Amino acid sequence: MFQIVYSLISLEIRDYGDELGVSGGESSLPDIIVNIIGYVLSFIALIAVIMVIYGGFVWLTSGGNDERIASAKRAISSAIVGIVIVILAWAIVSFVVRGVANQNL
Repeated sequence: MFQIVYSLISLEIRDYGDELGVSGGESSLPDIIVNIIGYVLSFIALIAVIMVIYGGFVWLTSGGNDERIASAKRAISSAIVGIVIVILAWAIVSFVVRGVANQNL
């Protein structure tokens, strides 16, 4: 039974390695770095989208309470700023890493 669980876990690790470009040995270091940073930034962007949804929910359930509406507006605007920062961070990292490696964008 332990071997079955171990083989499933190692299969999952290999699949993630293929997605990140680290298991095949054919990917270059800049590609691996861009892929890993892309996954991290995607996760952060997902959190920002969840915060926009949360802010919208708070606004909808505020019942006209000005304090809750202001809180919802802050959450939504902060999440939108976060999304913009994530997009800019990805663009900068992609540009710098690929530029250093002398690859085309």
